[in-house]
Amino acid sequence: MALQGKFPHDVELSTLLQSIYLDKKTGVLYLTKNKEEAALGFENGFVVASYIIRKGEFESLPTYLVLSGKVSENVMKKMTDESKKSSIPVEELLVEEGILTRRELEEIIVFKIQEVMDEILTWREGWFNFVPEDRIYKFSKVKAKVDPQYLLMEGVRRQGEWPKMKSKISSDEVIPYQKEVPEIDVELSPREIRVLELVNGKRKVKEIAKLSGIGRFKTYEALYHLIETGWIEIKEEEKIEIKKKEEVVFPSLRFYEKKSFIGIIGSILLCFALFFSVYFKIFLKNFKQMNFMPYIFEEERKVAEFLWKK
Repeated sequence: MALQGKFPHDVELSTLLQSIYLDKKTGVLYLTKNKEEAALGFENGFVVASYIIRKGEFESLPTYLVLSGKVSENVMKKMTDESKKSSIPVEELLVEEGILTRRELEEIIVFKIQEVMDEILTWREGWFNFVPEDRIYKFSKVKAKVDPQYLLMEGVRRQGEWPKMKSKISSDEVIPYQKEVPEIDVELSPREIRVLELVNGKRKVKEIAKLSGIGRFKTYEALYHLIETGWIEIKEEEKIEIKKKEEVVFPSLRFYEKKSFIGIIGSILLCFALFFSVYFKIFLKNFKQMNFMPYIFEEERKVAEFLWKK
């Protein structure tokens, strides 16, 4: 099977990943869809690294560690400067300095790999290209090995959870806000407490997901539970006043707002017909008063008199 082409036209993405795993291949699987790009790094069939670029934005591991609060901005700046001088990857320095343990860093890498997998599983189609012996992070010694079959199963499970969460959180653009008193007094998990602290009535869901450090799926999951237990509510970004204005628009003008091409053309023709009808009656009335009727041909005279009577 050629490891280059279009999915799912040439091959299903799941079949492609299983083939790389069973053949114990090493290299990088590059995936593209419109302006989005993702990559999964493999070693002997196991996924060891990943990245994704959404709308031109690339979230590096150091950026994620700062946003998630796992490493302070000052410490990360210090480690980044040291990395440039010593040519040692930032993640290696974080482990050497005891800021993160190797186990913690491996768990973070697995988490980021799963996030990328979750995202590409939502792509209905795209292009793929497997480059043998290529590497994503060539100089990093901290790696996690993940069975792609596990990633697929977890990704499918999460896809099944999305409809339930989407029923309460319609999009990334909505704004949640805290209630003064929760409806159900339950003990929240550390993950839910972190998400709740980020809910301030101004941040959109997508901003909370970026700052939470637990990923988009886990953020939605925490928000869904907070809504179900009455800790927060969702406020749509669109203002209520706009909706009210839409409700009182005159029915005769609704198709103009919808920019219905057929409706607009039809209304123009109707206006012309009404204008012509009125103008023609006035013309006939004046024409008759001027006694020009005898000079019209007999058939035209009959038609004109018939229209006038109407």
